[in-house]
Amino acid sequence: SGARLRCGAAFPSSLADRGAGGAQYCCVIIDNLPAAGHGTVSSRKWGIEVESAGARGVDTPAGWRSVSDGSLSSAYSDYQSGDCQEFVSPILHSFHSKGLEYLTDSLAKNPQNNTAGLHVHVEASDLTPPQLGAIVFGYQIIEPMIQAAYHRETYQYCNLRSNADVLRLMKALSKSQGVDYGTRYTTLNLCSLEEHGTIEFRAMGPVYEYEYLIRWASFCREIVNTAKNGATAKDYQKVVDEASLRALFIRFGNETVDTAMSERDGTIRGVQVKDKGTV
Repeated sequence: SGARLRCGAAFPSSLADRGAGGAQYCCVIIDNLPAAGHGTVSSRKWGIEVESAGARGVDTPAGWRSVSDGSLSSAYSDYQSGDCQEFVSPILHSFHSKGLEYLTDSLAKNPQNNTAGLHVHVEASDLTPPQLGAIVFGYQIIEPMIQAAYHRETYQYCNLRSNADVLRLMKALSKSQGVDYGTRYTTLNLCSLEEHGTIEFRAMGPVYEYEYLIRWASFCREIVNTAKNGATAKDYQKVVDEASLRALFIRFGNETVDTAMSERDGTIRGVQVKDKGTV
């Protein structure tokens, strides 16, 4: 039997069992997530940090900023200043980002290596401590199934949480005071709540495919939405494959519709919405 939680749910006796077939399902799950048409606002504000070890000759998009990243190793044999960069988006309000599209198109043409990664921030300042606990538990259940979708070879700066750490964090969140979120170097970083009011999804590897990344960002937003909209530990425990994940997002998400998980029609929950421009 799994470790019991305050909410009455339990971890599977082996989370690895929940990840069986993960390599089969992972990329399909992300590829099949809905992508709204250009001009549609996202359900939550978000942002993205794009690391690259092969950023030579790539300009910083308008509205973005870039910083040299000493944690990366240049993908070039003749190192030059500017090879290793982190491009940081402004706060984004749309499904789409012109800056991200430019970066992925440009970086995909350059040599890259596995020292880089991408981090998605999702607005989460409106969540209660129990809802944050639900996200931590739910992500621990879902992650083995999607882990191969990260396309990541090393986890130096985005460690996987242990079940014990998840239980510790959930217990602290249940008390709602003095929560120690632990290190920020985890695939699901809650430390950013204190500084930015966001949850940071740090797991994505050096993937420079625009359509894939906007779907990954939608996945991250939907994880937050499910907890905000009432998903419990028991709801997350039911997620074992693409169909059950889709069912969770349809019931508790804001961006997934009960049709083929492909192109959306520019609505959120049936309401036509337009953004104010994409950066």
